[in-house]
Amino acid sequence: MKKSARRGLSAICILGGIFSLPFVLFSPMMFDSPGSENNIYLHLLFGSVLLFPLMSFSGALFPWMLRRWEWSAWFFLMPCFGAGFVVLCAALLQVKCNGNFACVT
Repeated sequence: MKKSARRGLSAICILGGIFSLPFVLFSPMMFDSPGSENNIYLHLLFGSVLLFPLMSFSGALFPWMLRRWEWSAWFFLMPCFGAGFVVLCAALLQVKCNGNFACVT
């Protein structure tokens, strides 16, 4: 992979991680609703929101650390997996609890 493409993808991963930080900051407010602390789907969504910036920054850093291997460019897909996990958990919450944070499971 060319160095310029690697730089561009790293910049996209870093920007994704930076722009997701406000969501991490306000994610504890999901537990404000009474009874929401017992909802496993909400805990999954909370964990996935916390995990996304970590995966984004890792997706920008690991391809540079492991650039000697030709498969290292696959680490740029880590933010996609993080975003997919957030979407999956939000869809699961929507289907199982009708989008209600205080759903009894």
